[in-house]
Amino acid sequence: MNRPERSGAVTVTVEQTLHDILVDDLELSPEELHPDADLVADLGFDSLSFATGVAEIRDRLGVTLTKDAVFSCRTLGDLQRLVSGALAA
Repeated sequence: MNRPERSGAVTVTVEQTLHDILVDDLELSPEELHPDADLVADLGFDSLSFATGVAEIRDRLGVTLTKDAVFSCRTLGDLQRLVSGALAA
């Protein structure tokens, strides 16, 4: 499999899956979702939101993220890069 194609496919899959989790499970508005959105200040994430998001990411993408890694993400873009990197590893 060609690595760049996989990388692009992973990025699209991660973006769509995170979008679905945020809209469907965390009930956020699609208009709020952009890579620079601050997870806490803009999107209102709290410990329950992070726990729900991590569980859904694990269930839907098969990626287990550490609490420290997730809490280090300030923006939605940071979270997308973290998940994409974990999938590509």
